[in-house]
Amino acid sequence: MDFDPGIITYEELLNVLWQNHSPQSRPWSRQYMSAIFYHNEEQKKKAMESLKQQQSVMNTRLYTEILPASRFYSAEEYHQKYYLRQRKEIVAALKGIFRFEDDFRDSTATARLNGYFGRYLSFADLEGELNSSDLSAEDRKRILDSLQASAR
Repeated sequence: MDFDPGIITYEELLNVLWQNHSPQSRPWSRQYMSAIFYHNEEQKKKAMESLKQQQSVMNTRLYTEILPASRFYSAEEYHQKYYLRQRKEIVAALKGIFRFEDDFRDSTATARLNGYFGRYLSFADLEGELNSSDLSAEDRKRILDSLQASAR
């Protein structure tokens, strides 16, 4: 995820994190750990305060590490858009729109589709999200038609 403080504050980003993941279980390997990364002492302080507050709200130990940001490595391709990749026919249709893997991985539209298949969005929500995306009307229609056809 790219963080632009001109669009969302660090605190808002922390709130989104706590609303969208469950850090109560110890990760079975480092690559699946829950972590908050910071770039400066102010972010570190805010991250630690948010962790402490969340632990108080949840009344349990949370396995979220707070670490300095360092070099970032993207996950392997098969981990990217995991729920979407389970729908091979949809991915095949999308390859005509997103010819390069980086475009597929970084697309807001594919992120929304992944959320839909992960059951985080309804079809109506997805349709609204796609309609406000930068995809062409033709590409939006192709995606929605593919989804409706696969649901039959």
